[in-house]
Amino acid sequence: MYNNLLILPQALLSEMFYSLAAAPAWVKAASQVMPATHFLNALRAAAAGDVAALWPQAAALAGFTLAALLLVIATFRWDNGGRREWRTLRAS
Repeated sequence: MYNNLLILPQALLSEMFYSLAAAPAWVKAASQVMPATHFLNALRAAAAGDVAALWPQAAALAGFTLAALLLVIATFRWDNGGRREWRTLRAS
């Protein structure tokens, strides 16, 4: 379910299958917040040998990766039978 929630909009809004040249402005704006758009732009820049155009896309992908990592850190916990435990690091 989560895979479809994340991947399907990216596939439809990132010019993966078709051009967004005639798309409304809100669709173009929405496509810029999708990591797949920046990945495809980086892939095109690498294929063309344009290193200068590759770096902004790589920076955007690094930002998405950092945001996802922070989200995972904030929400992940091991299953401990439904009870919540807060553990702190203690010096031994």
